[in-house]
Amino acid sequence: MSEKEAPRKDEREKEKGTTDVFSIPSPERTYRIEPETVVRLHRLADIFERMNLAEYLSNTQKPLKVAWYNFVMGLARGFGFSIGMTLLLGFTLYLLSSMVDVPLIGKYVAKIVAIVQQEMSQSHR
Repeated sequence: MSEKEAPRKDEREKEKGTTDVFSIPSPERTYRIEPETVVRLHRLADIFERMNLAEYLSNTQKPLKVAWYNFVMGLARGFGFSIGMTLLLGFTLYLLSSMVDVPLIGKYVAKIVAIVQQEMSQSHR
């Protein structure tokens, strides 16, 4: 009888002081979870839902979908970069052409504008 009682005492001490680590709980045994732990688990579940973790994990299982998504995003970034640079350079050239009348840098700006206009007219031929 004393042999059977000793493991029970160890199990009770183990349950009080430490946390059991297990992979698959046995259906015969019940586990007590503190209310604070339940609240933390709900918070963690909310965070996972906001992160779209399930969708992310399903996408990692489909490499062709990930490759296609990255390809389309690369095209969009490239298109946005080219449009943005065109607008920025156009605005810069507009500002430079308005500075032709400035005394010190007017000559240099006029040369730059003339070169750009010459290159643009040659590229359209």
